[in-house]
Formats: sequence, structure tokens, C-alpha cells
Amino acid sequence: MAEKKNLVINCDVLDTRRMKEEDYAQYEQIVVNADLVLVNETSKSILARLPLTLRHDSTIEVPGDAQVELRTVNGDSELSGGTAVASRSMLIVNGVLRIRPGAEKALSQFVSILINGLVECPKSLEGYLNGMDINGSAEVYPDDCILLERSFLMDEYFPLRAQEGARYYARRVMFKNAKVDAAALAKKNVRFVCKRFIVPEELAETAAPLFDEQAECVVVPRGMTFLNEDAVLNDALVRRYGGRLFVYGNASVDPADRDGAIFARLEKLIVRGRLSVTARQEQGLAALDAEYDELDVTKGRRIRHMEKVRVDRALLDASPEGVKILNSGKVVIDEDVTAEAILEKLALEHVVQVVCTEAQESAVAAVSDHVGRIGADDGDEKAEDPAAALLRDLANTKLINADSYVL
Repeated sequence: MAEKKNLVINCDVLDTRRMKEEDYAQYEQIVVNADLVLVNETSKSILARLPLTLRHDSTIEVPGDAQVELRTVNGDSELSGGTAVASRSMLIVNGVLRIRPGAEKALSQFVSILINGLVECPKSLEGYLNGMDINGSAEVYPDDCILLERSFLMDEYFPLRAQEGARYYARRVMFKNAKVDAAALAKKNVRFVCKRFIVPEELAETAAPLFDEQAECVVVPRGMTFLNEDAVLNDALVRRYGGRLFVYGNASVDPADRDGAIFARLEKLIVRGRLSVTARQEQGLAALDAEYDELDVTKGRRIRHMEKVRVDRALLDASPEGVKILNSGKVVIDEDVTAEAILEKLALEHVVQVVCTEAQESAVAAVSDHVGRIGADDGDEKAEDPAAALLRDLANTKLINADSYVL
């Protein structure tokens, strides 16, 4: 008897409504990874009888085999009164979906909307959110607002272009510098609806009335340069922006500056986020007038965005300031690495799994931040991704990768 094969399907949308059981009963195992699965009464019954492992975000029951048009957007998308949508459509957005007032007709044409990200929706259409599958969050804004970029950086020319009496919506509004004419906006009776606004101290008194009283106000002290992104502190940054920096984001010291000499060139530093330094760099920080939301004294060597990392004695011995592993998949620690060495020289952050001995577990836990699993690798295939297990046997596995697939 011929050996049965396996089937692995990776797709955004899987349509099962026309499937025939005899076409798939031949497979020993079937693994499906999909965002959306279309079913009807017949296919639901067939799927229940098959050797199927199904990973999906949502299931939509569509009677018979009626034609359904699929739209998939990787990035930002928008629905408005002028958006043309075919009847019985489906929408998948991997990003931000912005819904504008008057989009009722477009929304009513969709049998399913799946959002992996964020939805911005006017108050009048808030009820449509209940019919969406949202893997992320939803924000509701007043219908009479003009939408700006979610993080809107206001330059000197915006007051010239702003509409008389307009209300604008953004999640965050940032004044680029003190040259922005806030008085001109007030004269035009412009208002903003947002969660937070960042304003130079010189403009705070004039700008504050432009915003909803529920908005959080962040003031950039007089004479400081505002940076609205993560920053690496080095000589080039100081030459460009000066020695008084307000960083709205995270900041770190250039790795080449092992002693934190850059801090001697700064007069004032405010970081609205995390300031990351090594132990040696921290000594230079002590003499600076600095403020930060969080101080992260990191190990000297950084390893990031790796699928698998091995930690052995040679690595730790060659890293006198230690090692920090972050945003990685699997970390395997050699058995002869002592608990003392782990505590002294290792840091782990946002790691899926750490494989270690029982004697190392407590030390690993002590140096871990947002680590999924710590302990022995027992080789239990039940805990493994079913698709990954089947793909090791490529000779007996049929693999299908597609945006949409019809069984």
C-alpha cells in the first residue's frame, strides 16, 4: 500500500465550500494556516471528518458556492463614500483601516472585514465595528473632524493651509518647533481632537486652547530641540541639533562610544521613553542633567532578531561587559555555563524560548524580561508547530502557499 502523504496550506483566505471529501481523504494529515475560512453546511461536515489541524482567525459561513470577491491590503487602507465595492466582498487589511463619514454603502457590501492592526472609525458608523474581526484596536473619532496623519508633525506652513473653523483629528499632534504660528490657528478658530499633543514651552499658553481638554499636554522646555523619533546619541546628532535634546521615543548611546563620552557634550537631555546605556556609559550619564521614563543598563554585547542563539562559555568569556539577547526566537544555553555567569553576564528580553538545565532555570528567570518559556527542550512534537513538523518530511508533504485557495 502506498504511503499516505501530508498536506500543508498557508493562505489568507481558504474557501472550502466546493470541496469533495474523497479528494482529501487520501492525506494522513492536513494542516491549514489561514486568516479567514469560508464554509457552508456541507463543508463544515466534511472538515469535521478529515485529519485536519486548522489555525485561523475567523470563519464565515456563506451559503452554497456564491461568488465572493476578496480584497487583501498589506498596509493602510481607506473606505469612504466614493469607494466602489462589489456586492458580497471580503476585506483583509494588514495595517490601518481608515473609515470616513459616508462610507455606509461601501461597508454594507462586505460579508466580512478582517483587520490585523487598527481601525479608525467615525462615531456615526461605530456600530459597524461589531461586525468586524479586529486583531488589534479600534478608535472612534467625531464625524465633523478632518483626519490628519496618526502622528501629525505640524510645521510652520500648516497654519497657512488650515481651514477656517475646522476640527482636525490625529492620535498625536506635535509642533515641530516654536516657529509654528499657534496664534494664527486660534484666529482661524481651528481645533484639534487627539490623545496627546507636544508643544514647545514658548507656545504652550497660546496652543493649549486649540485642544480638547481631555488631551494630554507634553511641554518641551524652552530652548530644547524636539526629536520625534528614536535617537542614537553621538557627535553627529549633537552637531546637527545642539546639546539640549528632547527625545520623544527611545534613545541609546552609539556603541562605538564605550565610555559614554557623548554625555559630556550634552547640556540637557529628556527622553520620553527608554534610555539604554551600558554599565560603563552610565558613569558618564551621572554628571548630566537628564530625565527619562526608564533607564535600561544593558549588557555590553547585543544580539537581536535571531531565530536561534547558542550561549556558551566562549561567548560570555569574550564579552567582559556581558551579552544581551533580544527580540529572538530560541536561545540555547550550554550545560557548562554556570548560574553565576548567567546572572553576571547575560540578559534576555522578548525571547520566545530559552532552553537550559534545571540548575540554570532560576538564574535565567532572574535575567529575563518578556520571555515565553524557560526550561529543558523535551522534544515534545505536540508542542511544535504542526506545519513545521510535517515540512521536515518534504518527500511526503505537499505544500501550498497562496493569497487565497479553494479546496
